[in-house]
Amino acid sequence: MEQLKNEKLTVVISSHGAELQSIKNEEGREYLWQGDEKYWPRRSPLLFPIVCGLWKGQYRVDGKTYELPRHGFARDMDFEVVEKSDTSVTYELTSSEETMKVYPYEFGLNVTYVLSDDTINVIWSVKNLGKEEMHFQIGGHPAFNLPGVAEGDKMQGAILFDNEEPLTRIIGNTEGCIKPERYEVKTTKHVWAFTEESFADDAVILDKSQVGLAVLLDADGRHQIGLSFDAPCVGIWSPYGKNAPFVCIEPWFGVHDWAEYSGEFKDKYLMNHLLPGAMKVYPYEFGLNVTYVLSDDTINVIWSVKNLGKEEMHFQIGGHPAFNLPGVAEGDKMQGAILFDNEEPLTRIIGNTEGCIKPERYEVKTTKHVWAFTEESFADDAVILDKSQVGLAVLLDADGRHQIGLSFDAPCVGIWSPYGKNAPFVCIEPWFGVHDWAEYSGEFKDKYLMNHLLPGALFMSNYEIKVF
Repeated sequence: MEQLKNEKLTVVISSHGAELQSIKNEEGREYLWQGDEKYWPRRSPLLFPIVCGLWKGQYRVDGKTYELPRHGFARDMDFEVVEKSDTSVTYELTSSEETMKVYPYEFGLNVTYVLSDDTINVIWSVKNLGKEEMHFQIGGHPAFNLPGVAEGDKMQGAILFDNEEPLTRIIGNTEGCIKPERYEVKTTKHVWAFTEESFADDAVILDKSQVGLAVLLDADGRHQIGLSFDAPCVGIWSPYGKNAPFVCIEPWFGVHDWAEYSGEFKDKYLMNHLLPGAMKVYPYEFGLNVTYVLSDDTINVIWSVKNLGKEEMHFQIGGHPAFNLPGVAEGDKMQGAILFDNEEPLTRIIGNTEGCIKPERYEVKTTKHVWAFTEESFADDAVILDKSQVGLAVLLDADGRHQIGLSFDAPCVGIWSPYGKNAPFVCIEPWFGVHDWAEYSGEFKDKYLMNHLLPGALFMSNYEIKVF
């Protein structure tokens, strides 16, 4: 167990499931449900890589069928503490042979708890460590003691929401899956009063980014504990028929399958997608930050994109840095060499069909991982290496000495210099995206190497420039 403490709160977290165990104020009052087999044994489980249930407990990836229990496996696995201070702790879980049997993606999952004054900030970050696009859902499931309700008392309470429009819910009680019909959730001045019967149809599911704040009130309407979130969905739940003295307020980047859903996992409602090397820290509104960090002889370039809207956002992002060719002055013959870290022979696609790509692949010849290029290498525009073939590109001088290099986890890199200009520079471009296919007429969201962000989600990635 790890403990975070300040003058106002004491928080305890377990490495098992990276799960919150206790939230107490300075007077020792416990806000978090402490778990009881009679009602529900958990306290605040993490839901990953699915939220809620799958139809018949199954899902499909490229036609192959897998099975996962409700809410996935992360809540039942041991995480490792990778960083700790008096007011924060970070836990990490990475994919393994065990997880790959039920979820065929390589991932890194971090959960960070930061205690500041009377607030606990819970931060999830998911990184795709594989070479194929990854699909996942993630959510929280914290349970809170009902103010003034003891065991045996009538189950009742009230939650204040920040909704701008009347609330509607969907219901997930069809073999643990949802149906599209919508039902009104009645509030008075943004307050929803609930009882045991409110959960007769299981969780009250508010999707479509209807709310971003939920505050549990006491019988006198005073604020007790609240959650703020940017998630597209929140579930409010207490186990029906047990008169339980707690309620869960659950921010979700995901939700159940539709009843009778038989499509691919990637096409589920409220699905998150990550290109290889990308990370999410969970016309469109968006925020884009670019950070440069200088450390010794290395520049770390960090991109973060946040979806500030209420609809899923689709985008591509990339860098286009240009470097002087070592020993090549203006008017000299354009030539150089790049060292790659490729494990297999390199192949390229070409983007010269009205500025778009075609699927044909062509060999890029290297000698001991070194690609020698000249002006003619760019006769067909950029040399595009997709499919995560390389993660390192180092520009060499005429004697083979390292000059400057880029390291990256991007699924694609473009190498370019303007053809016909004998230019004394070359661009090494890490891309989370690429051109359209020639004659592509589909939706923007379905483009090759597209990134997707549910409302409130955050995309992060980076590349490093090292000077030798």
